[in-house]
Amino acid sequence: MQQSSAIKRWVVLGLLGIGGLAWAQPTLVYRDELLPTRMVLCQREIGPTAKDRKSRLSQCLARRYEGERVVERDCKRQASSVSGATARLQAQRDCERQALAVPFAKLPRRPPPPPRPVSAPDAAPASAAPAPMVMPAAGEQ
Repeated sequence: MQQSSAIKRWVVLGLLGIGGLAWAQPTLVYRDELLPTRMVLCQREIGPTAKDRKSRLSQCLARRYEGERVVERDCKRQASSVSGATARLQAQRDCERQALAVPFAKLPRRPPPPPRPVSAPDAAPASAAPAPMVMPAAGEQ
């Protein structure tokens, strides 16, 4: 009786362990690898058997494009304090590599655009100058 309950316990723990591996985040960037392309990172993250793979891949690529632009700007700003051109470039690459090795949902987004100023409907626009009169060229009527 105790043996069957112990076996059941091991089976349940094993299934939980396997299930946990299925939800584990895949490795996007390997240790000694150069930073992969956007497409490779998205393919690794989404996996070959994902449902609606095409739409998720498209969404991932768009978010990574936006995230890369934000990360590049931020890392360039951080690396500007490093002295020496080679060291500055290496610091920027390390920063980008670390920032882009996350799932696409965790990538930074650019800030939203500032709201447009609302003009009063009765006020005339400042650029409402009268149109210049068009005169015919010399010799034309």
